[in-house]
Amino acid sequence: MKPGVWAGAVLMIVLITESAAPLTYAELKAASFDPLVEQLRHFLAVIARREKPLISVEDAAGTLAVVEAVSEAARTGAGISPSKITEYIA
Repeated sequence: MKPGVWAGAVLMIVLITESAAPLTYAELKAASFDPLVEQLRHFLAVIARREKPLISVEDAAGTLAVVEAVSEAARTGAGISPSKITEYIA
């Protein structure tokens, strides 16, 4: 199998509940496509206005703020809030 191709992969999921019930185990078949290729296909379809974005601009900016805050904290060793990053975006 080529790198990045998930054909036939099996995902294992453990569900943790708040109750005293034991953990649940399930095997799910993964989709047989390369997720990066699908992401690029969708991006190009959005640009061509054939599809709507799966997430909003605000959600994307929030995710980027979290990633940047984690990166900055790892680089400097200091705590940083994602809200500080979003101040730079606005």
